[in-house]
Amino acid sequence: MAENELLSVEEYKEYFRHVMDLEVDHYELLSLKQRLNDQLEQLSIGYEPVKKPSILGTIIKTIFWIAVFAAAGGIICGIIALAIGFVFVLITSIFFRDIKPPEAAVFIQWGTAIGAVLAGVIVLCRKIWVYRNERAVYINTEMAKRLDLQRINELQPILAQCEQEERKKVEILQAYYDKGVVYKKYQGLVPIATIYEYLESGRCNTLTGHEGAYNLYESELLMHTIIGRLDDIIDELDDIRENQRMLYDSITDSNRRIENFLDSIDNKLGQQNVLMQENNEISEYYGRHIHSDTTALTWLYAYTHSKSK
Repeated sequence: MAENELLSVEEYKEYFRHVMDLEVDHYELLSLKQRLNDQLEQLSIGYEPVKKPSILGTIIKTIFWIAVFAAAGGIICGIIALAIGFVFVLITSIFFRDIKPPEAAVFIQWGTAIGAVLAGVIVLCRKIWVYRNERAVYINTEMAKRLDLQRINELQPILAQCEQEERKKVEILQAYYDKGVVYKKYQGLVPIATIYEYLESGRCNTLTGHEGAYNLYESELLMHTIIGRLDDIIDELDDIRENQRMLYDSITDSNRRIENFLDSIDNKLGQQNVLMQENNEISEYYGRHIHSDTTALTWLYAYTHSKSK
């Protein structure tokens, strides 16, 4: 079909409706692909290496440090006990002369023994606490690694299916645009949705000419009544609520479908008991796009066949 061949208003509406649905689906799949890639990239960052604590190594270190601190504790407490014993002997020699005070060696022995035992117990408790914490960190890190790996293995086929469906959308869109109905400058989600709204609302009945959709689109762009860049629209979606309502509703619905889909699979990733339910939700999501593809191709075939007569 030649680019300048005229269509009826209803034919324009039908054509633009299908192209807009394809463009919206393409936008949705691209957004989903980006979100999935972001998740996979985040999961692939990994963790700081955590060494598995050795029981044998911990026991050897514990024995060594018990010996060191027990000796130190014994010496310190022995000195303290000797000082206490000196004071005790001094007091008893002044006030209790009839009482024979213990020898200094007794104070040193008891002080050393108590100090060594206390230091050993403290070191032992400390090493047990450290070992348990290190083991807990190691176990939690390994569990997180296994969970992330499982999530990666589950997300990759979802991403692959998304990429496959996105490529198919591009092919079908190109087949529509190859019909020459829409001038190349106005191909894309924003102009297609905006022009379709012109046609559907009755503001325009054709594409070209002074009162055509192309002219109205350019005029509203110049007057900043509408926004022409998709990136700007995504950043300030509420700004198009009034003047590009059809585009606003389509993007909003797509964003909501993406969030619902990601939430549904995120809540079920790694849970074997809900794997079947997860697969059903994935099939349902992509099934909608497959149905949309089939509908678009069916209409395009009928349209092409009718124009070839």
